[in-house]
Amino acid sequence: MVAFPNPRRRHPFHMHDMILGQPAFVAEALRRTDAADVSSFLGTPRRLVLTGCGTSFHAAIYAARVFQEVLPFVPVLAIHAYDLAGGSRKRNRARCEP
Repeated sequence: MVAFPNPRRRHPFHMHDMILGQPAFVAEALRRTDAADVSSFLGTPRRLVLTGCGTSFHAAIYAARVFQEVLPFVPVLAIHAYDLAGGSRKRNRARCEP
């Protein structure tokens, strides 16, 4: 959990600032995605699997869509960590179509 040096006891809470900052965060992520040379750290993958549990899985689903835009010829999958660990790739699977 993140510990803030100056916790706020009333409005506006830190969460309020984070929610209002989301458009700028998304714009920054898109700018960085456009500028990134994905092949420099991924090489030429045959497929890309992103995983997580709970909200991390939701982030993996979103990230899979972003990576599918960046890598249009590579299948990008978001698979729940429980299913990935258990060997099941049929449940809780999100594939992003180009």
